[in-house]
Amino acid sequence: MRNILLISSLIFLCTSCFVHKGHRIDGQCRPKKPNFKLNKSFFNDSDKLVFNKIYIVDAHPKSFGYGFYSDGRLVFLHSKDGLELKSEDVFGIRWENAPAIGYWRFNGNKIETEYFSCSNSGDYIRKQGEIKGDTIIFERDCGTSNPFKTNKCPEKYILSDMSFE
Repeated sequence: MRNILLISSLIFLCTSCFVHKGHRIDGQCRPKKPNFKLNKSFFNDSDKLVFNKIYIVDAHPKSFGYGFYSDGRLVFLHSKDGLELKSEDVFGIRWENAPAIGYWRFNGNKIETEYFSCSNSGDYIRKQGEIKGDTIIFERDCGTSNPFKTNKCPEKYILSDMSFE
């Protein structure tokens, strides 16, 4: 009996590593069973965001970007060459064919975003930040060698002139 329990535990541990929450079809990452938390929360409009334009990450490489819809949806884009987000990467992008999709909400004066990524067998990426002018600033954990200390780094996304949809 003990051997059966041990073997079944090992099988469960091994197979749980291979459970995929998402799938990739034609370069689009989608959750198998959508469970966006922000989609369930109250939506209030904002005049701080520019809609149907791309906010590009202000880091090297400049290969990621957010696009916001006025109804609370968002698209998360990445460059095809992995170096820099270009107009041809954005041309023709819509909610239905974007590489990753999600939602945005305002909570007080903070913006919250959530999108689904197929990395790590599928994961919901949630970020909170603030908007200053034409820049969205998210705080992320940069990591330290000390497990009891956190080091926060700003992750900036700057409004570009590239439009989508």
